[in-house]
Amino acid sequence: MNNRFVDRLDFLASPMEKMGCDWNKVKAVLNLQLTLDARRKSTGNKKKGKKEHGIFQTMALMYGISGVFTALIVSSIPDSYVRVSLGFFFIFLMAALIMITDYSAIILDKQGQFILQTKPIDQKSLHMAKLLHIFVYMGFMTLVLGLPLLLLEGYHDGIQGVLACLLAYIGMDLITVVFTAFLYAGLLRVFSGEKLRDMIQYLQVGVTIIMMLSYQVFNQGIELRGATAHLSPAWWHLLLPSQWYASWMTTESGTLPILLKVTGFILPIGMILLYLKVLAPRFDSMLSRLDDNKEKLDSKKLEKSMNRQRLIAKVFTRNAEESAGFLMGYRLLKRERKIQLIVIPQLALGIIFPILIMMPILMRGTSLEQLQAMPLYYALYMTGFMILPLGIYGMKSEYFHAAWIFNALPIQSPNQMKRGLMKSFFVRYQLPVFIVPTLVFIGIYGLNALDEIASIFFLLCFFVRLNHRGFGSKFPFSEDIAAIQDNRSKLLRMVFLNMATITVIGLLHAAVNLILHASWIFLLFSLSIAVYAWETDRFLKKEQRA
Repeated sequence: MNNRFVDRLDFLASPMEKMGCDWNKVKAVLNLQLTLDARRKSTGNKKKGKKEHGIFQTMALMYGISGVFTALIVSSIPDSYVRVSLGFFFIFLMAALIMITDYSAIILDKQGQFILQTKPIDQKSLHMAKLLHIFVYMGFMTLVLGLPLLLLEGYHDGIQGVLACLLAYIGMDLITVVFTAFLYAGLLRVFSGEKLRDMIQYLQVGVTIIMMLSYQVFNQGIELRGATAHLSPAWWHLLLPSQWYASWMTTESGTLPILLKVTGFILPIGMILLYLKVLAPRFDSMLSRLDDNKEKLDSKKLEKSMNRQRLIAKVFTRNAEESAGFLMGYRLLKRERKIQLIVIPQLALGIIFPILIMMPILMRGTSLEQLQAMPLYYALYMTGFMILPLGIYGMKSEYFHAAWIFNALPIQSPNQMKRGLMKSFFVRYQLPVFIVPTLVFIGIYGLNALDEIASIFFLLCFFVRLNHRGFGSKFPFSEDIAAIQDNRSKLLRMVFLNMATITVIGLLHAAVNLILHASWIFLLFSLSIAVYAWETDRFLKKEQRA
């Protein structure tokens, strides 16, 4: 992206001037930000001598595949309003997740703002450039995600369907970006320092879970009449941005459809004006609270925390070097805020996916006895789809320049240190995500299915260790977090490979238990390979065993 791309946005000059922004300054800042983004990517790839693939190609493939699945799911629905309602809701959900996981860092960036504040540029223009910066990436990803649905609607409803899709994608992206900024501003006013950073993570998890649950509730609101799905505009649809734009496809008349259409036009523009007038002049001063650490160090609290960490290390490690690596990694991970911004929302998805399987069944009034007759605990394998590849981020760090310490320390067995470091990532992030849905299913099925649920848990633990084959021979925390896009293609390959492998293993597991009734044998097998994998290095590549 360069000046030619930014020049094509000149049609925004008139609306920007009416909002009180200097378009020339907005364009200059936007061009600078996009140029710096491009240089960061090319620099990271130049070091490896590889052809520039960039973040767009790999992420576009992932979102494009998701978009194709969305279009295939809704393509069998004959009613246009129901079809786009479901399609838009899914795309809005994905747009919110993309915003939270990938572009929160741009909203919360302070360094660039401190530099630009010394230049002759007003706050409105500066923050409009920031919004456009995020919207450029969000718009691209949303278009890739929604292109299959747009083509489907073009086929079914012609130009009306295409225009509804384009309007929906633009409006939903604007709402997502501005609403996220207001959420973070609310946290910035209440909290500061470490508490604020923690609350931002909790917000990400909360939004992710609420969006996923609301999708299930909305899906249950669709009535099935014979072979035809039916959905009528309702007052509660005013709370769903996807329904504002889906209302353009309804054949029903009345006050409510008109109100939905008007809301879809007015609210995004109103939110942007409110952001520029109320939030923009104060947002930069709010960001300074991220570094405001007024809390006093409580020595007793610190000592308790250290003792708790040593106890965890004793449980999961077997010697001094492994324990040292575990404790080092466990403490470092608490400081890795950029990694947490990426990892934690995906951890939330790993927790909620297996539980979502039960939502439609429970909402139909299914009794506990009927639920226990269904082997829904096999949905635990879905946790692995999101969680297993995340260990690749354990190689990254904001403080990678300090990785020289690994070469300076008198480490007799690098493997044991590495194993301790990777165990710390597993225990702090991945293990809790496996445990939460596991406990939920144990609470539902009781001891009757404990052997099968435990088998799935131990198999997922084994696959975590197996994924370490893709991490290379370096120490964890030794690579720059800024070059994380270089691993997007590797991460994508790992996701699809894990999905295929876990699906096959899950089917095999179900077949063994249903046909041979050998659940306890399978449990002993899964426990054995999990322990063996974590306590030895046999599953790693030769260069990783040095």
